[in-house]
Amino acid sequence: MLSPRDGWLDPSSFLRGMIARGRRLGAVYVRDRAVDFDVIGRRVTGVRLESGKSLRADHVVNVAGVWGPELSARLGLQLPVDPMRRFDHYVEVQQDFSGYPFVKDPRGLAVR
Repeated sequence: MLSPRDGWLDPSSFLRGMIARGRRLGAVYVRDRAVDFDVIGRRVTGVRLESGKSLRADHVVNVAGVWGPELSARLGLQLPVDPMRRFDHYVEVQQDFSGYPFVKDPRGLAVR
C-alpha cells in the first residue's frame, strides 16, 4: 500500500476478470502479440500478430504501453512515451511532515 486510502489490485485476477466479462459481452480473447499493421493506402485495416496471423479491424487502438512507440513507428508515427521504473513506499512516522514540500526530480525520485 502507498497510503491508508490506497487499494490493492492483483493484476492476474484483474486480467482474468476482464477476459471473463469481455467473453460474456461477445469479445474473443487472443493470446498473441501485435507486431505490425495491415495498411491499404493511408488506412490501417488490421493488425499482424507475432504468430503470423492477422486480425482485420475497422479501428485500431495502440494500447501497447511502453512498447507503443516501437509499434507506432512502423506507421511512421512518433509517440511521446518513455518507460519509467516506479518504486513507491509508504511509511508512518510520529512526526508531522505535511508542511514539508513534496519534491520530485525528472528521474522519478520523489521525497517529502
